[in-house]
Amino acid sequence: MKKLKLITASLVIASALASCSNNASLADDLNNSGDSIVRFVNGTFAAEIYNTSVESVYNITLLTLNNEKTYTIDNKSIHEGSAEINGTFAVDKGLFNDTGKDNFQIQIIKEQGSTVKIFIKLGSLGDKQQSVDLFVKIKSNLGL
Repeated sequence: MKKLKLITASLVIASALASCSNNASLADDLNNSGDSIVRFVNGTFAAEIYNTSVESVYNITLLTLNNEKTYTIDNKSIHEGSAEINGTFAVDKGLFNDTGKDNFQIQIIKEQGSTVKIFIKLGSLGDKQQSVDLFVKIKSNLGL
């Protein structure tokens, strides 16, 4: 019985430490995103990018998605003041997803001045870490 309690306590401690490590990694990734204001609400990652334009962010986002090889772009459009990119990306096959693909949606909207907002939703529930990773790559490709 003592061994069972010790094993249970060890598992609880290990999972708590792993959770802290994941949160620290996510915080580091967000800090690497620069001066942007970022949020993750209802599965959608939102961030502001300063000193750029909708067209620049749109073009760099397309380049980043094409370079990643896990994303397939189905629809894309750009208008004055906004842009949208939709498609699918590769995920692990599982019980609830036997196709190995899920949908993504990216919206780019002009704010005041030279500020652009980008909204990234990966999958039906959103994937915070993968959204942050994609955003960091987009900002890096923008040279910011």
